[in-house]
Amino acid sequence: MSRFDERQRGGRSELAPREEAVVGPRLHELYSSPEFLFRRAHQIASAAFSEACKHLDLTPSQYAVLFMLREANDTSQNELGRRVSLDRSTMSVVLRSLSARRLVRELADPADKRKKRLQLTDTGRLIMAEAERLSARTSQSMLSPLGEEKARQLLALLEQLSSTFPSDSAA
Repeated sequence: MSRFDERQRGGRSELAPREEAVVGPRLHELYSSPEFLFRRAHQIASAAFSEACKHLDLTPSQYAVLFMLREANDTSQNELGRRVSLDRSTMSVVLRSLSARRLVRELADPADKRKKRLQLTDTGRLIMAEAERLSARTSQSMLSPLGEEKARQLLALLEQLSSTFPSDSAA
């Protein structure tokens, strides 16, 4: 049985602890563990992004790839995967989807014809611009209950934690 109930408050759902007697006192160990809390936070953030960008048919991983391609533009699949912390298999699936939608194009690497370079298409740029606007609104909405100072602290701590581990440890 889950510790969380979804409740509607002011037009948004919020998670509330169920009665401790219902879930058992030892379950606090699970519900307060970093692994559980990070997974739950990821679940909430991914759902919020997916809902905001559903008309764009864009996942958080696809957004990260489009964002990085916009910044780096002409890059290899391996380099792009490293920059957005996606393993090869996931990166391949994401790129296949984005290429099929003509948001990304592959070009032969002039230095090595066996390698492919990736670029954002004009359509990819348009989708990226809309997704970026929606993502910023979603991020602000998710962090607003914390207030500005706590939101800044949370992001700083997450950045510190993320930078402690190599990119490939997330894969």
